Amino acid sequence: MRPIQNIIKASLFLAAVFSASSAIAGQRNYTLVCNGQGMSAHYDLKYPLFNAPTVQVFFKKSPWAASQKKPPANSCAWVDRPLSSSEPSYFFYKNTGELFGDVTVTSHGMEATLHGGGGSRRTADAARMLTAIRQGQLFYVQAHSEPLKNGSAGQKALIISRYGP
Repeated sequence: MRPIQNIIKASLFLAAVFSASSAIAGQRNYTLVCNGQGMSAHYDLKYPLFNAPTVQVFFKKSPWAASQKKPPANSCAWVDRPLSSSEPSYFFYKNTGELFGDVTVTSHGMEATLHGGGGSRRTADAARMLTAIRQGQLFYVQAHSEPLKNGSAGQKALIISRYGP
C-alpha cells in the first residue's frame, strides 16, 4: 500500500508543479509600439510597488493601431488596435538594474550618464529604450497586464517583459 501512496503523492506534486509553471508561462505578451518624441520617463532605484529598480514611462494613447499608422508623438498603440480606455497610459519596466552614474546638477539642469553595457540584458534594454525616448524615436516593447499588489483593488499595470519587437 505504501508504494501506491508515494506514487499518488508524487503525481499530485508533479501536477501542481506543471500547472504552476504553465500558469507562469501562460502570461501572454503583446507588442506595444511607441513614438518617443515628447515622451517622459521616470527612473527609481527602488520603486515602492516593486521594491526594485524600475523605469516608468508615461504616454498618450494613439487613436489608431500601430499597424494602421505610426503612433503620433508621445503615444503608444498595440500593433492590432489602439489602447482601450480601461488600459493605463503608462508602463513599468521592472528590475532594470542601475541605469545611471555620474549625475551632474547645475543651474541649467541635470545631466546623467546612462549605462548601456556591462550590466544585465534588462539594464542594456532599458538604456536603449530611454535613449529612444530621449532621441524621439519609434520603439517596440513586449508588454502584459499585471495586477498591482499594493494598488487599489482591481488596478492593473502594463509591465514590460522585454524591449524590442
